[in-house]
Amino acid sequence: MVKCKKCGHRTVLATGYANSFNPDEEPYENGMIEDPEQEEICTEVIVGIHYCEKCDEVSDAWIESPHQDGNKTAKFE
Repeated sequence: MVKCKKCGHRTVLATGYANSFNPDEEPYENGMIEDPEQEEICTEVIVGIHYCEKCDEVSDAWIESPHQDGNKTAKFE
């Protein structure tokens, strides 16, 4: 069990799945509207979070890709 770093309450483990992403209209540089080479990016990504229901905050988040070794982790402060 993971406890909230802010209040010490137990957190909920939640996951989500996405397999389709659309490039931004400014895909390469802010202020420069260009067409990316792909209209849709198809890849599998699983996102996981530890969420505190008491604080209503996410304390940890990570991304897992079945096609890559290792995970990417985001820090929340």
